[in-house]
Amino acid sequence: MKWFVVVMTLFISACQVKLPSADFDLNRDYSRYSTWQWHTQAFRYEDMSSEPLLEQRLKQAIDNVMIQRGLTRQAPAQLWLQVTLSQKTYQDQYTTQLGGYWGRMGLYQTRTVVYPVHVITLDLFDSQEQRLVWRNRVEFLQDDHAHPSLRERRVYQRVQTLLSQFPPR
Repeated sequence: MKWFVVVMTLFISACQVKLPSADFDLNRDYSRYSTWQWHTQAFRYEDMSSEPLLEQRLKQAIDNVMIQRGLTRQAPAQLWLQVTLSQKTYQDQYTTQLGGYWGRMGLYQTRTVVYPVHVITLDLFDSQEQRLVWRNRVEFLQDDHAHPSLRERRVYQRVQTLLSQFPPR
């Protein structure tokens, strides 16, 4: 039973790929931004407790992806970066019919699969104006049973997806 739930959860997560959709200030020239640093409150948590290992993985991944995007981490910087972590719970129901044919009654069984999902919201602020200029959000399945190296790889993939639309074109 436990394996069924795990397999179905992984199957569902593979089928439900949500592409991020960034929101940003249209009247801004993003090519002028070349430096960034972490906001004084780099991580905020909503509806979940602190997760230091996830923070470390996110910081490492964001550092690497920002370098790939041509932005240098230094202080003082033109952009401040802040991450908000929250958690959602999704629920799916599956009904299976066993037996029954040609109008005869059969046995129906309904299973409910509940799975937690992390939501990462990345905000970029203009440091001079202290205004939000770019935001994106991505969700991924919380997998407490995965090996740490697999978790690290998944976090890196999510951060690449998250920052795939920065700078806006």
